[in-house]
Amino acid sequence: MSSSQLPPQPLEKLVVSNIWDQTYQVLKERILARHFGANEKLLIPELAKQLGVSRTPIRDALNRLEMEGLVRTVSKVGTFVNPVMEDNVNDIMNSRLMIDLWTIDQLSVMDEELLASKFDALDALVEHAAASISEGPGINIELQSNFDLMFHLELVRMSGNRRNVEIYKSLMHYRYLNLGEPHVTDEMMMLAFRQHLSIYESLRARDFQAAKEAITKHLAYSRQNILNVIIRSGGEI
Repeated sequence: MSSSQLPPQPLEKLVVSNIWDQTYQVLKERILARHFGANEKLLIPELAKQLGVSRTPIRDALNRLEMEGLVRTVSKVGTFVNPVMEDNVNDIMNSRLMIDLWTIDQLSVMDEELLASKFDALDALVEHAAASISEGPGINIELQSNFDLMFHLELVRMSGNRRNVEIYKSLMHYRYLNLGEPHVTDEMMMLAFRQHLSIYESLRARDFQAAKEAITKHLAYSRQNILNVIIRSGGEI
């Protein structure tokens, strides 16, 4: 078990309706939130017991997760969580940057009245995150991680391209704030928040070139933070 792996937490039992999709979603969320560590073996009987389901939905969920590249199955050994490596991070960050920059280009040619109507969700997110940070030392890592996720999703959503939103959700699997307390400091989170604020303020000022420069800088910073952790962890996390 790696030092960065979070302590195991019990899973909540599921309701009976749509049990197959629920099982898949819960396990996927747990993997993405790093409650299961890199290369950790996923025990089907234990997962079935914790979720209160039979082993069949667990096996189905693991098959779906393997198709997405989140787990791998070794014949006669078991199913393991796939680690994140340098190539994964570079590919993901390049794709995120491409969608973010395309989104800003779409906003730059949008009707002014329509654009103004799309800021409500982003306004609320920034206000909530700013209030949390102003409370003092000991920044809430989970809250800021969720802010990072929601900020980018809301930005992409503003373009009106729903398919890009779904793609971006999958790309956000490797955002650096999911690395957890051993690797994330208050200073890192504060800087990341300021970078988001710079993007937001540039968009609000209709300075789209500045917004593109700010988002490029922010994703480069996020990329490097993940790569630093991977290097310190021997090439994978």
